[in-house]
Amino acid sequence: MRVFIALCLPDEAIDQIVQIQSTMPPSRLTPEDNLHLTLAFVGDASLQDCDTILDGLSSIQHEPIPLTLAGVQIFGGKHGQVVALGADGGPGLTMLHDRVRSRMHGVGLPLARRRFRPHVTLARLPGRADTGPFHTALRGAKTDTFKASRFGLFESILQPEGAIYEAIGLFPLTEHS
Repeated sequence: MRVFIALCLPDEAIDQIVQIQSTMPPSRLTPEDNLHLTLAFVGDASLQDCDTILDGLSSIQHEPIPLTLAGVQIFGGKHGQVVALGADGGPGLTMLHDRVRSRMHGVGLPLARRRFRPHVTLARLPGRADTGPFHTALRGAKTDTFKASRFGLFESILQPEGAIYEAIGLFPLTEHS
């Protein structure tokens, strides 16, 4: 199975993202249930690997992450493009990302090195599509600041109409005194 580790978005953030998506030109929008912020892509994993990942993630302690989504980002190229909003979670988001990577290394499942560019995917476009209208539509798009208080391991189930993301295990981010 294909799996990834992601920060869950609270309902108030999802409501604002859906409102932002409604202003965009026609495209294959990310379904409301699939909106998330990827902390680390694992890739193909066995059930045993997933148990190991869950054990590693369960020991991470971190405070909720204040996030603001703003600034259109376009990723990809000739084989498809992603339209996203950048995520500003300050040092807390980077620290959680680093802890996830470190924990995966610690349980014997090191992740491929990838530059961490926190974002939430709004839509997917065919390769080489004109992205100008998306830049125009999303100029100034910004969510309120919200607190993300859960993260977890998700399976990406590929379907002809797009992927479905199912939570395998979720963990709280809690305030510490």
